[in-house]
Amino acid sequence: MLRPETCLVLDDGTGRAVGYLLGAADTASFVDSYETTYLPYLQSLGFEKPIPDDPAAWETDLPTALKQIMFTPEGMLHREHHELLAQWPAHLHVDILPPYQKQGYGRQLIKHYCTMARVSGAIGIHLLMATSNEEAQMFYDRVGFKRFPYVLDDGNSGQHGRDRTTIWLVKDL
Repeated sequence: MLRPETCLVLDDGTGRAVGYLLGAADTASFVDSYETTYLPYLQSLGFEKPIPDDPAAWETDLPTALKQIMFTPEGMLHREHHELLAQWPAHLHVDILPPYQKQGYGRQLIKHYCTMARVSGAIGIHLLMATSNEEAQMFYDRVGFKRFPYVLDDGNSGQHGRDRTTIWLVKDL
């Protein structure tokens, strides 16, 4: 709805979607559009903004956790680490069904998206992934992503680009 030009769909040749890449070449302007256009749309469909004190535990109340994320797009700005959007303003999310992984489709989607983001003026791109997703980490290494070169968790993990649940990855365009 907000950035259809940077939404890519992988189909199985019969029109059935088996993967996608969603992105925005300018995360800050995407968040602005999300707040002014998409949130009112969600509310018009009957989605209610969660109460700030509602629990957001993924393990115990997934619907509320997802709703809190859905209604707080400013989290995508990562204000506590302004370097992220200053150097890597574009972002992406990519998912491909397991039977279609390891066939080069993810690499093609990311390559195509990076070209689109660069043409739109982005100088770099970022994404966040679950720390437990080791196969994805290897894939992103192969397509040129590196860890965000800053400590995120006050040194608790002892690693750059890692917080409690995610690894932040970046790529220059």
